[in-house]
Amino acid sequence: MAGKTTYLTIEEFNNQAVLNQLDSKCTINNSIFKKGDVLQHQEIKEVLDICNNYNDFNINTLIVNSQETLTIWIEEKSQVSPVQAIEIQKNKDNQEKIESWPTNQSVPTKKVIKRYRGQVYEEEVADWSAMQQMNQQNKPRRKYRGHYID
Repeated sequence: MAGKTTYLTIEEFNNQAVLNQLDSKCTINNSIFKKGDVLQHQEIKEVLDICNNYNDFNINTLIVNSQETLTIWIEEKSQVSPVQAIEIQKNKDNQEKIESWPTNQSVPTKKVIKRYRGQVYEEEVADWSAMQQMNQQNKPRRKYRGHYID
């Protein structure tokens, strides 16, 4: 479920909101919002992009339209900031990628002799040709016009 962006004029905002000047917070419809960025009308694209980023993390936003500026108000749901939420999401994605790698199979390796600035050394690297052969063993062979295509 994505968050929602609400557009209000300054008059509607003043009628509906209960402001707390000390914390730069307001309450509308039993939701607490914290004052965010104040941008010019020409920067409407940035305002909408910011609101969409918050909405992706299920955080509601308000855009208050005054004569000179657009003010973004961000709903406070938890103590996690949007930057932390992005990091948490990245960590979850990376964890899923790591878990999707087959752990019961080891990656075949081979030893390669390398030369660098007159020094000769041996290094162990992944053997991708052996890995490809392992993957092909699990797949049935396919034919196209009488010839195998794998």
